[in-house]
Amino acid sequence: MRLASVLPLLLLCVACGASPAAAPANAPGGTLVVVIRTGPDRVPFQPKVDRIRRANEQLAEILGRSIQIELDGSLLPQEHDGAQDVIARLVESVAKDLDALKKQDPRALAFARASFERLVVRYAPAEAAKRTTPHVYERVHSYAVFDPANKAIDVVVDEARWLTLARGDVSAPLMSAFQRGQDGRYAVLPNALPASEHAAWIAWQSRSHHRDLGSINAQRVRGLVMIAQLPAARKELVGSELSHFADTYRHHAAEVEAAPPASPFRTAERDFTTWLAVELPRMSLEERGKVASALWIIDFRKPQGDRDRYATFAFPRVDAMAFGLSTIDAWIKDGHPKEASVYDAVVAPARFEVHDGELRLQHEGRSDGDFYRWAFAAPEREDALANAMMKWSDAPAFTAVFYNAHRSLRDEADYLRFLRRFESKPSAWKIGADVLRAVVYRPSGELLAESRRQWRDVPTAHGHALFYFARAADASYHPEQDWEDMLQDKKADDVALAGALELGWPAFELLPVMWPALAKSPRRVSVMTEAARRLLDQNVRPFPGHKDVAGNLAAVAKLLCDERSMGELAELRAFAQKELPLRPGAGLSELVAATDPAACHPKPPSRRPPPIKKPVKPKWKEGDPLPPKDPNNPL
Repeated sequence: MRLASVLPLLLLCVACGASPAAAPANAPGGTLVVVIRTGPDRVPFQPKVDRIRRANEQLAEILGRSIQIELDGSLLPQEHDGAQDVIARLVESVAKDLDALKKQDPRALAFARASFERLVVRYAPAEAAKRTTPHVYERVHSYAVFDPANKAIDVVVDEARWLTLARGDVSAPLMSAFQRGQDGRYAVLPNALPASEHAAWIAWQSRSHHRDLGSINAQRVRGLVMIAQLPAARKELVGSELSHFADTYRHHAAEVEAAPPASPFRTAERDFTTWLAVELPRMSLEERGKVASALWIIDFRKPQGDRDRYATFAFPRVDAMAFGLSTIDAWIKDGHPKEASVYDAVVAPARFEVHDGELRLQHEGRSDGDFYRWAFAAPEREDALANAMMKWSDAPAFTAVFYNAHRSLRDEADYLRFLRRFESKPSAWKIGADVLRAVVYRPSGELLAESRRQWRDVPTAHGHALFYFARAADASYHPEQDWEDMLQDKKADDVALAGALELGWPAFELLPVMWPALAKSPRRVSVMTEAARRLLDQNVRPFPGHKDVAGNLAAVAKLLCDERSMGELAELRAFAQKELPLRPGAGLSELVAATDPAACHPKPPSRRPPPIKKPVKPKWKEGDPLPPKDPNNPL
């Protein structure tokens, strides 16, 4: 029975019991034909004309015409409103799916306009169970199949639902059929295609090749390099292909090293790395950040204890050292920005902070410092980095390098060896020494030996050396002998004292300990009071139970009294009396009392004999010629 009389809005529905042949053979453009097959006789079908008309108008606008829909009547509800709603939702679902197809790829919609005329929705539970076509949108299965010969999509369902079509039931089979049609044309290098189709070639390559981890599509790589001037091709090269090469180097090292020079992989690698080396200086910060995340590859075949475990075969033709150094130079030139990922990955910035007088290092990014780990893994790369640093004059850059050097080098001796390179550049050396000071409390034997050498040979390092000497003496059971051994008959002058006190509160609180190391001079009290004034301005808080600024100066006053240095004691008292009214609560009244000449009772000189000096160790060692005999010694 036809109900076309109720559809003046170009809607034609063929009701219960009709066959597909009952539909008009040539429906006019924009006409929706719905065939309900084997439906129950008691369905009084009166469609919601307005809703279906509007959905059909959208469908016709997208597709250029409407389509014929065959719906199994057994999927319709047994009431009037429900049946109308199911058909309305069905037409709306087709329109939504085709609109999504248009947004995804307009060329796929053009294919649908020429190839899609009929939609069949059948109730077939057994057949639905056999269809397992993966759905492109959701983690479910689509039961839709496209028949290009009949220009029809056949959908089987296993139950009646209000929403007969799932999302993608129309667009997914059409897109799959469209892509299959592209395989023959775009499975070539882009130089075989007109320039107008290069964008389509990139899109086809992006969708059609799903690789396993660490696999390279040589044709795709070579083609992208050929048309790298296109933004889409450049994006694929810097994004996907860079990552694919990194995975290949990381997971297939043996296969990479064994690849013949003329193999497809080597050909693609040559084209890609040549392009990458040329383009690196011109890349944006975002692109350079992607390169930085992939450039340094560890060869996991090398033993864990090896110093250099980095792959020598990864990214040939790319100068990783030049890339890293140029990135640091750009970071300096740009004023040390924090936002760009390439600066975080390569520079890995750090900064000094002072908390209650204690020096701390704060890492400003999230990078593990792969560039530095790679640079310090081989002597020639370390030399290149150090030579570049000698040309810098940027404190934040020195801080970043020394901080990451301390993280990268395996032990303290390696870091001290690297730091020794910069003794001729005091501005850099001091930052490197402060990095070590921020992480070291009690100096090790190696650090003390290095400090002794610097005390002899490097005047600019005397402040740090004196600080470490005081730390060692503070924990010693025989500090007098240790001071003699550390100072090597060369007491600290005013310059060394000032250099030590510039290190802040950790050095100032050791003033009473380092007092035996100080040579008497007319300026040593003024050096101490200048440092004390700086610390009082900072309102440094010592640890509970420790002396504050005034307490340490009071201890020095007692030492001055024992030395009978009344002039220096008076100078220290004048400082305390001047600062006392300006700094209430700083404990300076204690210092005023300690410097009172009336309270000075020098300690009597010690009657103990001077300590016996340690014997000089002979320089002769086994294997050397015997020393000449002493003619005055018969033995």
